[in-house]
Amino acid sequence: MKFLRIANPQFEIELENDKTHNFIDSFHLHPIFLQLQYLSYLYGDESDFVLTTHHPEEGYLKRLANLGISPPRGLLLDSCYLPDMPIDCWGYTPSLKKWAEVKNKTFTYPNLDVVKKVNRKDFSFLISPKLSGSKILTNLEEVKLWIEETPGTKVAKSVFGLSGRGHIFLTDDITDRAISFFIKQWKKKLPIIGEPWVDRILDFSTQWIIHKDKTVDYIGPTICCNDAKGSYQKTIILPNESIGENFDPFLKIHKDVCKTILNYLASLDFYGNVGIDAMIYNEKGALKLHPVVEINARKTMGYVALMLQRKHFAENKLCLSYTNDRKEDNLLPNFATTNTGHSIQFSKVLRLEKLY
Repeated sequence: MKFLRIANPQFEIELENDKTHNFIDSFHLHPIFLQLQYLSYLYGDESDFVLTTHHPEEGYLKRLANLGISPPRGLLLDSCYLPDMPIDCWGYTPSLKKWAEVKNKTFTYPNLDVVKKVNRKDFSFLISPKLSGSKILTNLEEVKLWIEETPGTKVAKSVFGLSGRGHIFLTDDITDRAISFFIKQWKKKLPIIGEPWVDRILDFSTQWIIHKDKTVDYIGPTICCNDAKGSYQKTIILPNESIGENFDPFLKIHKDVCKTILNYLASLDFYGNVGIDAMIYNEKGALKLHPVVEINARKTMGYVALMLQRKHFAENKLCLSYTNDRKEDNLLPNFATTNTGHSIQFSKVLRLEKLY
C-alpha cells in the first residue's frame, strides 16, 4: 500500500500539555523537530510521498542515493493538492487529525484518549514488571520516604519525555532543582516515577506493529546506546534478529513479556507502531533482565534503523548514530527554514555505518 508519510516526533508535547497547536506550526516548537521530520525519507517506500514543512536542502535526495538509499518523493504539508493515499504518522495527535480533516485525507487512528494513556510512562510502569525499589510519587513526603528507603543513585522520571529529557538524578538529598522538577509535574496533575539507578550492561528494544484487527506483528530487535543521562546516541542492528549470542536468551524472555502487554494494548483498541525498551543489568555479579523499561506507542529510531537495514542493507551489521559529526554523509538535512523564513543549521547529524 502507498502512504503519505509524516514524521511528527513532537506529538508527545501535545499529549503532555493538553494543548493543540496548528499542526504545521508544531514542527517549529524546537529545531530538532524540523530536522527529524525528514526521517520518513529513510523508512518510506519509493512509491510513497513524504510530507514536510519545507522541501529538503538541494542535494539531499542525491546524498541519500549515494549512500545506497532509494527515498520516496516529497511534498509540502500545505500543498493544495495531495495524492489520495492514507496517512502514516510517527504518533497520533489531535492537531494531525484536524489537519487531515481540513485536507480531506484518509486518516484512521485510535481513540486519542487511549493514545495519550498508553504513551505515559506510568502506564508502562503499572502494567509491567518493576525494579525493586521503584515507586509512583505524587507528593514530597512520598519522595522523602522513597529516598530514605532506596540507597544510592536514583532517577525520577516524568511520565512524558523524549530521549533523555524529563528526568533527574538523585542521591540522598532533595535539591531545589529536584523540587522544582517535581512541582512542575504535579501542577499538571502528573505523577513522577522513581527508580533505583542500576549497573546497566545492555539496553535493547523490540519493534512491533499492532493492527486494527488486533493482530500483532514482530519487526525485530535493536541494541540501544545512550549517554550517561539517557539521551539517545545510536542504534546497533545485528543480522538474524540477534542482540548478541550471550544476550539472546534474555531477548526471548523479553518478547514473551511483550506479547502479553501488546495484546492488552490491542484490547484497549490501540493500534500502530510500538517500541518496547528493556535492559540487562548487573546485580551482585549476576546478569538480570528488566524486561520492560518503557513502552513507546509510536515509531522510534529503532524502527527507522530496522527499516533501513531490511530495505537496503540486510546482510550488514549497522550502526545508526545521532551525533555531532561531519556533515557530508548526514542522513538528514543540515539546514531548514523556520516559520519566520530564516535558515538554521542543525548541530547534529544522523550517520549510518556498516560495521561489517
